[in-house]
Amino acid sequence: MKKTLRQRIVCIPMALGMAATSLFAVGCSEKLEEKSYGEFYLLREAFEYGCLTQEDLKSIAYYQFGGNSQNEEIISDTFVPQEQGEIPKDIDWKIRATEACNHRNRKPESNVKAKDYYIKNYFGCYNGFYVVIVDFSSSTTLSPDEVLGFEYYEVYKVTFYYHFYYGYIRLWKENTR
Repeated sequence: MKKTLRQRIVCIPMALGMAATSLFAVGCSEKLEEKSYGEFYLLREAFEYGCLTQEDLKSIAYYQFGGNSQNEEIISDTFVPQEQGEIPKDIDWKIRATEACNHRNRKPESNVKAKDYYIKNYFGCYNGFYVVIVDFSSSTTLSPDEVLGFEYYEVYKVTFYYHFYYGYIRLWKENTR
């Protein structure tokens, strides 16, 4: 079937537009990967800045220990933690992209991407701060007391543990600009 000149005039710009849109989308996803979408904070920093309350800390510790273990003196058996919920997929990706960007900033020769990381633990969102432990995807799964060990630390009388392999619980806040 032969196309008329008018059909060709309409189809060619449409095809070019679709091709440009595809290239733009691919370029954008690659550029998005290179960007930091927020900032990470440690629990102590966030508490000292007034971003978390002691009740928030109790909820986070409750989820880390699976109850009031290690915090029996300040977290009662009847304590009800803040609802943990699930991390939104777009936030999950932005946190991992930020972690990859931070890694590349520390090691410019590295080519890690967001897909190379995963959220090992999600403890909930508190005042717009997503509380997570981020891990590198190739890492093996270890329990908190295996191989490398852990140590306890306190933030405003609430006990947490730092795992020598996975690191600290961190808070991530999305950039506002």
